[in-house]
This record gives sequence, C-alpha cells and structure tokens, in this order.
Amino acid sequence: FIPGFAFAAWFLWWHWQNTGWIGFHAGSAWAPAFAAVDTAGFFRNTAIVGWRWLDFGRIFEWLIFLLVIIKFSKKILTEENKKAIIPLIALFVLLLLFLLPAPLRYHNLSAHRYFLPAFLVFHIVVFQWITKARRPTLLLFGVVLGLATGNLWIYPRGISMDWDSTLAQQAYPGQRAAAVAYLDRHQVDFQTVGSAFPNLNTGENLLLNGDMRCFTELNFERNRFVFASNVYNDLSAADYATLAADWALCYRSQHAGVWIEIYAQK
Repeated sequence: FIPGFAFAAWFLWWHWQNTGWIGFHAGSAWAPAFAAVDTAGFFRNTAIVGWRWLDFGRIFEWLIFLLVIIKFSKKILTEENKKAIIPLIALFVLLLLFLLPAPLRYHNLSAHRYFLPAFLVFHIVVFQWITKARRPTLLLFGVVLGLATGNLWIYPRGISMDWDSTLAQQAYPGQRAAAVAYLDRHQVDFQTVGSAFPNLNTGENLLLNGDMRCFTELNFERNRFVFASNVYNDLSAADYATLAADWALCYRSQHAGVWIEIYAQK
C-alpha cells in the first residue's frame, strides 16, 4: 500500500497547491454530501451502510457465510488453514476501518461504489471459507445465484438506487433512445423539457452521437414537458405526486423494471 499512499499524497499536495482545496469546496455541487451529520444522522447513516452491505443480493452471501461459520468452523479453522484465512480477514477488517468513518460521519458518502474494495475482499473471504467446507460447489452456486438476483432488485418509485452498481441499468439506454425519438417525432424543443441527472447533458457527451441538444433542469414553473425515469434519483416522491396531480402522462415505456415517462402540461 505504501506506493499507492505515496502517490495519493503527492497528488493531493499538488491539487492543494494549484486549487486551494481537496475533495470539495463551498461552491461545489457535491459540497452538501460532505456536510457533517448530528447524532441522529449518524444512526441514519449506520442503517444506510448496513443496507448497502445487504443490497443487490449480498444478503444471500451473508446468510450462506453465516451458515458456513456455524456448521463448519471447527473443520475450517485448523492450524494449517488459519495461515491462509487470518491475513484475508485482517485485510477485510482494516478496509472496514479505513472506509467506514466517512460514510458514517458525513451526509451522503455511502454509495455502493465507495465500498468496492471491501466488497471484493469479502467475496474472497467467503469463497475461501466455502471451498474448505462440505459441499462447496452447492454453496458457491448459492452465493453466485444470490448475487445474480441482486440485478433484479429495483426499488419502488421515489426510493434512490445506486444504478451504477447493478446490471438493471442496461435496460435504460434503449428506452431513452425511444423516448428521444418520440420527442423528435412531435418536434418538441429539448429546452422545454425538464429532467434530472444523468439526463442533463448533450447527446454528444452521453452517446458520442454529435447531438448537441440537452434537456433543462426540472422546474414545474418553466417546463412544458418533464422527462422522468426511475433511474433518476433526484426526482422525489413529492415530484411524482405533482406530476400525477397536475401533469398529463403522454408517453411511457417499461422494460426489465426500468421505466421512462414523459409528462406534458395540462
């Protein structure tokens, strides 16, 4: 780890010298994510982190791992096996100590991707224990199948998901293209369409297709149309309630749990 830490320290020092800030600054769009939380926020973050560790099928991995510990720990924890097992467990614990303080202390630093190093080592630990248990093939199949089902976990409207951490997002690009084609057929000006991240960019930046048009940020007072999807975490339950009450649904597509809706002013 020493070369990595040394390079990171050099980069952060260079960044500080050239910009005067590290990580974020007061004018950054991401600054609220780095706001410290109070006691209630700490417990809320603890629950969210626990959710991350069970999300997208990992609950099955934990259950099988606990089963292996309960039923086969005496068989697995021999003196010979400990030499291989203990270093990986130590690495896993050290990664948790390194990665957990920020998501627990700050407002919104608990995305799945921030835990990827620990997720990876946990997978290795689980597989290591399973291969030393009885019927390892069956147990490994159960873990892999459980993790695979996580790509089918899609939460109800208004609940945020880390779409960059699930294959469920593969159903989105084709639907977006069809929705854009619908707008083009009806000659809708993109600047009259409100939407949300990550749909607030040009086609060139998103798809390298040369299309320099982009949608505008959601504003019910100024928008004539609203382009919504469950892939967009920035639309709240209140936003959807407003759309349902005051706007007319003129387009909808759904595939594999991912949907896109276009609303027009009534």
